[in-house]
Parts: sequence; C-alpha cells; structure tokens
Amino acid sequence: MLANASTGVLERCVLRISIRKESKGGRSFNKLGFVDLNLAEYAGSGTIFKKALLEGYDARHRQDNSLLKFSIAMNMLSGDVLFKVPSPSPRPKSATAEEPPSDQRTEDYSGGSLGGSIASGSSGFGSLPKRDRHYYRQ
Repeated sequence: MLANASTGVLERCVLRISIRKESKGGRSFNKLGFVDLNLAEYAGSGTIFKKALLEGYDARHRQDNSLLKFSIAMNMLSGDVLFKVPSPSPRPKSATAEEPPSDQRTEDYSGGSLGGSIASGSSGFGSLPKRDRHYYRQ
C-alpha cells in the first residue's frame, strides 16, 4: 500500500471478494454476490472479525440477503511504520457490522418477535401458565 507523502494517509487498496455457487459438477457457476473491502482501513489493526452483506451484481435482481463472515490479519513487511489509516468508507449501518470474538458474542433480541413488551414487566417464560404434567402421562 502507498501513503500520501504530505499527509501520511494510506491510499485506497480495494479487495473484491466474489462469491459463486458451482453447478453441473463444477463446469459452470452462478454469481451470488460480492463484497468490496478497502484494506487500507484495516492496516495496523491486527486480526479483526467482520460481517458484510453481499452486494448483488444486478441491483434489480438480488438473489438473497447472504452475509459473508470473514477475518483479516495484516502484517507489515516493509516500509515506513508511520502512517495514518483513512476514515472508514461510508456504508449503511446494516451492511457491515463488527463481530465480537465468539466468547464475547452478545445477541440483541430487544426488537422484533423475540423482544419483550415495553409495557410488561414480564421477563418472558416465567409469566406463562404452567401445564399440569398428569394430563400428558400415559
């Protein structure tokens, strides 16, 4: 990667990851989508884990909402150790999200069908009526 001589900010270095599905025994394939990553944004950050929504090749005909989970580990081989990482490229909030390591993963079910009611003080299963076991014995 190259850095601007006056500011020290790394220039864009785009990596496109294309996801394809093989068919007919590997003789042909279908393009599912792609993810463009600016590697300059991750310089000096060690190993990171991320998720990104696959973008469709044809904007009008998206096949699905597939997420690509990936990790990036960058090592400096040579050059000046003084550089600045460019500010992250603008992306929709849902398109790319940081993924914490698996031992620190937190699930947020505050909204949607798994979330609790704001008006209710109920924590969920404790407020459900209990079934009598003798009805189900044979």
